[in-house]
This record gives sequence, structure tokens and C-alpha cells, in this order.
Amino acid sequence: MSGFPDEQPSLQVTYSKHVVRWGTLLKVGPEKNQWGDPLRTGSRNASNKCGPFKVIFSSGFLNSNPQGELGAIDFPVVEIRKGNKVILEQTALELCDVNLSRYNYFGECPDRWAKSIEVVPTSSGHEVRVKRAFTDAASKDVERIDLYK
Repeated sequence: MSGFPDEQPSLQVTYSKHVVRWGTLLKVGPEKNQWGDPLRTGSRNASNKCGPFKVIFSSGFLNSNPQGELGAIDFPVVEIRKGNKVILEQTALELCDVNLSRYNYFGECPDRWAKSIEVVPTSSGHEVRVKRAFTDAASKDVERIDLYK
């Protein structure tokens, strides 16, 4: 801190890295589809503490029928809580296309899909920055950033 009364102290930021192997969280059942691949049945959760937040990881998949045969991609899913309050509901870390209704099986595109999620310290606490990248109804690639506190 300097000797000037109007200066704010600098914000100290500490980063830690956690590797989450989200693909191992995917649950599959004993049944197989017509190609011999196991059918997806759900996901386990893994969580880490990040400042005042609890970050919960799981695995998502596109599955528009109970047999799970129409979902071609799996993706990581993140939920962020502060105490008992959900700051960011389950959000897929994958690009989505509003023109393809299969993405809405997991959650509405683009509101439940994101390119990246960051927990960022600020002078008043923390904020969660969610960068959304998607293809809109006019088939244009769009990006937007949503902030949550």
C-alpha cells in the first residue's frame, strides 16, 4: 500500500488448478444400442471449492429419447453454488446451435450452454463470468458474456 490516501490496495489473486476428468463421471447401463455401444444413463458429480463458491462438475450428453441412441456427443457440465444458493445452474461447456432442437434436450441453447466459465475476484467480492458461444437462428456465430454475483 502506498502513502497516498486515495489509492486502493492492490487485489491479491491466488490461482489453483484442478483437473476434472469429466468423461469418467458419465454413467452407462448394461444395455447396448444397435452398434454395440453402451447406453448413457446419467452422471456422477465431482466438486471443488473456489473461494466462496462450490463448483460441481458432471457429464452431460445429448439424449432425446430414453434409449440414449440419438446423442452423439458428451460434454462437461458445471454448476456453481455459494452456500445453499445456486449462482449458476447446470451449464454445458460446449457450443450449441439454436437451429438444432436436440441441444434443448439438456437445456435451452444458449442459456444453458457456455464456451467458458470463470470465477473472478473483484474489489467487492467475486463474480462468475460465463462466455456463451452459439450459432443463432440466422446461422451466425455469436458470443456474449453473462455476469453472476
